[in-house]
Amino acid sequence: MRNNVQEFTSVSGNINDEVLYARQYASIVTAQQAYFVLSDKGGFTSDEWSSSLPGLFLEIKQVMLNDKDKFKEVFKESEVSELMFKISDNFEDGESINKVYKLLSD
Repeated sequence: MRNNVQEFTSVSGNINDEVLYARQYASIVTAQQAYFVLSDKGGFTSDEWSSSLPGLFLEIKQVMLNDKDKFKEVFKESEVSELMFKISDNFEDGESINKVYKLLSD
């Protein structure tokens, strides 16, 4: 899961290369699926959703599918890449997750 998040982060924001963009999407989908398999959590409240890894994965996928320009805008910032690497080191980092989630959902 960590490798998929890091692979996604290392090339995220590139919307011009369709193959690379598809690989980014596949990385985030694979990370999301691994999280669900490995997680022992039963669910999240609506208050917890924007600080949860499943919420972030879903928001990333939604933006990648529906708003490539927003995706590029959010992930061109080095701060967002740093936040994603922090998340890959600590999947419970609700503060970093929430920051990225808010940037994507605004």
